[in-house]
Amino acid sequence: MKTSHAGFKLYLANQGVVHAAVRRLSVRPFDPDYDDLVEEGMLIYVHYYQHYRDPVKPAAAAAKFNKLAGLFVYYGLLKIKQREAKRPMLHERSVLAEPPGELDPAAQIAMRLDDALWAARLPRLRAQLSPREAAVFTLMVDEAWPRAAARAVLGLSQANMTNVLRRIYAKYQALETAPNAAG
Repeated sequence: MKTSHAGFKLYLANQGVVHAAVRRLSVRPFDPDYDDLVEEGMLIYVHYYQHYRDPVKPAAAAAKFNKLAGLFVYYGLLKIKQREAKRPMLHERSVLAEPPGELDPAAQIAMRLDDALWAARLPRLRAQLSPREAAVFTLMVDEAWPRAAARAVLGLSQANMTNVLRRIYAKYQALETAPNAAG
């Protein structure tokens, strides 16, 4: 089996093969992931060299190898880019997307923000909130963070976040229905 050292020496002599494969992916040298893709391409090139059966000493054999290696590097990098393109979507679905609930307390609180009595109720509501509820309230209402981002920052599970929001909303409703809710 051929060594990685020999493969790396061959890569250094033929770096253009990997750079061409990266450019073929429409990634240009000024793109932020260009260098990462070149490094990945180098590893694919060296790995392909280690498993290539024919010798690459004559110039014609080296040209044939580089042509095939360029294809392997291109398809290997294409697979990497496709995998990376799927990751954010999976991450968004699992972390950022909240399942629709029958009662979305955050939306109900946000709907009440335009209420004229909100300014009078806000200090009384804040006084009733636990520290965890206050942290959630501050992030989601005062700073307008999305639910999932606030949940991630505070280290709350989805169920805990929903429970905290329901408790905040219940306290808000109690203020709203109190006899002297305006003052």
